[in-house]
Amino acid sequence: MPNLTKIIARNVKALRLERDLTISIFAAKAFLSEELVSEIEEGIHRPTPEELLQISEAFQISPSRLLSDH
Repeated sequence: MPNLTKIIARNVKALRLERDLTISIFAAKAFLSEELVSEIEEGIHRPTPEELLQISEAFQISPSRLLSDH
């Protein structure tokens, strides 16, 4: 089973690219720093529950979608 941090990283990056958003634009939408978004996408930082909520709200999706290994 893949590591949860890597699953989140893959999903955040894929969703951001699907929506044609730069890290800078997405970070502003999610009220996170560009550095933090980059670290999340690289699998360096596992988002806190609050950060997951901010990310899911920025994408207008359920937080569970970020945790899905599909």
